[in-house]
Parts: sequence; structure tokens; C-alpha cells
Amino acid sequence: MVFPFDVRAERPGDVLRILPRRLGGWSIGLILPVALDTPKIIAGRRVRVSKRLVREIARHTDPQSASIARMVKLGSRDLPAEISPLGTSKKAGKAFLVLERGARAAAGSISVVQERKGQVIGGNTFVIAPKRPLEGDERRT
Repeated sequence: MVFPFDVRAERPGDVLRILPRRLGGWSIGLILPVALDTPKIIAGRRVRVSKRLVREIARHTDPQSASIARMVKLGSRDLPAEISPLGTSKKAGKAFLVLERGARAAAGSISVVQERKGQVIGGNTFVIAPKRPLEGDERRT
């Protein structure tokens, strides 16, 4: 699952916090706009964006921007995570929260909060539900 959201950091020192709640069994990744992505980001580990993920991101934005992006993959020991330092950008760019369901994925939520000097300046919360069986009319095609 890919969740796009807009993000920008007008000043150095802005921080993104990734705050999951009861998301056992999920793999979490974050793709930042090129302007905000810096080589010094300390949380998680960097991985290449797969071709399948590039195609899914292309539905939300320009495919060229996704082809050079790297994803910060966050393991359970990395969470909650602080993504800093961020590069600066006057314009908002698309960021993507990437969730992959594991075998024992449970319902939960994840918040992405942007802070500047300890003050919250923006954020998004995504509520994640487990797969449910189709019922009644939903089964018909």
C-alpha cells in the first residue's frame, strides 16, 4: 500500500517523526522528495525502490521523480523513528508512506509528524485495517 502526502521543510532543522501504533506484522518505508532527502538521514536503512513500487508511485506523481528515489525502510527496532536532518525546499513535494502486509499483520495506525524547534507544524495519520473477507454483494463480479 502506498499513501502519498505533501511535505516541505522551509528551514534546516525540521524533523519528521514516524509514530506507529499497533502495527505488528507490517513493513514500513518512507520515500521523501529528492529536495528533502539527505545522505545523513539516521533512521532505518536505505533501500532501492522496486520496479513494482515505481509503477504504483507513478499513479500519484511523475514517474521520473520515483526512478531516482531511495526509500528509508524502518524495522520494528527503528520505531518510533526520527527522520533528520531534512534538506530544505520552498515548494511542497510528494512523499510516500509505503506499507507491506506481513503474514500476521494487525490493524493499527501510523502518524507522520513534522516538527520545527520542538513545535508540531504539520502531520498526517493513516489508519490501517487488516484484510477482511468479502461479504454478500462484494463477492460478485
